[in-house]
Amino acid sequence: MMRALIFALCGIAVMGAPAEQPWKPADVLRAQRLEVREAYRQPWHRIVSFQLYDQQGHPIQAGTVEDFYSSPDSQRRVFTSTKQHFTTYTTAEGTFVDVRNISLSPALLLALAGLGETGVPDVLPRDRFLSEHAPGHGNLACFGTQRTDESGMYAVSLVDAPTTCFQATSGELRAVKRNGIVTAILDWNTLREHRVPGRITVFGEEGKIAELTVTLLEPLDHSLDNPPSNIRLHPAHGAELAACDQGGYSPVGLPQSHTPRLQAYVHVDRNGKPDNIRVLSRADTLTQGYVAEEMKHRSYSPCVVDGRVTDFSFITSVYRPEMNQVSTAGFLSGWNAYLGPGANDSSNSLSNLAIAGW
Repeated sequence: MMRALIFALCGIAVMGAPAEQPWKPADVLRAQRLEVREAYRQPWHRIVSFQLYDQQGHPIQAGTVEDFYSSPDSQRRVFTSTKQHFTTYTTAEGTFVDVRNISLSPALLLALAGLGETGVPDVLPRDRFLSEHAPGHGNLACFGTQRTDESGMYAVSLVDAPTTCFQATSGELRAVKRNGIVTAILDWNTLREHRVPGRITVFGEEGKIAELTVTLLEPLDHSLDNPPSNIRLHPAHGAELAACDQGGYSPVGLPQSHTPRLQAYVHVDRNGKPDNIRVLSRADTLTQGYVAEEMKHRSYSPCVVDGRVTDFSFITSVYRPEMNQVSTAGFLSGWNAYLGPGANDSSNSLSNLAIAGW
């Protein structure tokens, strides 16, 4: 149902599939990834308008993200929304923000990545593309990725292998599904004669997460000024703080189970303990609860910037736990989240049943 909804929203013209497919998915993905890489390799200026949605699919925040990119060590991002305004500066010394304790929404960071090179899946040497049933009336061609290791055996990383959908006649990339997140490409822009995604919609398992539209995309023809010296800049936390992104963690669940992965946002306090975990893939509340329960017991090295300890956050992937892999505490946490506020005070709460010896 979700895939049918996604592609119905794409507004792609219905047309019959050709007798023979004149293109190969691996070739299309390699070429498109190169297009995006080349477009954004030199300095550029971009304005993106966005709309974010809550768990119920209601609009919650709208605004713009304006990026100025001169080099990896010279970047500026201006965030303006209905709720807040701030500027992030990236220099050779690190990434800083002009408002303390603020960062982009994890859902927005995830969606912005879909506009760049990482939004187009990389093709590994041993990947095989297997045709899957495509929604619609023959206008799309979809492929799952069969990923193997050097011995030819199924790779554990199979859970990360994407599903991709293309326009059947032209082979134009239309959608990518990874870790429970689907990015539908609705339109394209051009930068230095290279095609890049220009309008996307991002979906989780329960519905729409974000809509992004590139309203301005042009080469940057001047160097960026140094960050203002008359304001106090603060170390940026969030996925932008690469120095403290410790490369994720051992995912919840067993890789042998080949369960799908989900995208998760993890915020870590100054003591190195996770204090906010959200599954961005919009998993059900049971999954949300027991992933959070399992994660909160992990610890990370404190993040030190300029000799000071600060909090940080990052986006990573987690295995969707199977019921036989979930601890009792994790299951109870998920169940009570499902029951809603006040569940722990209810005589029907599984926590109370557990306390009573269940």
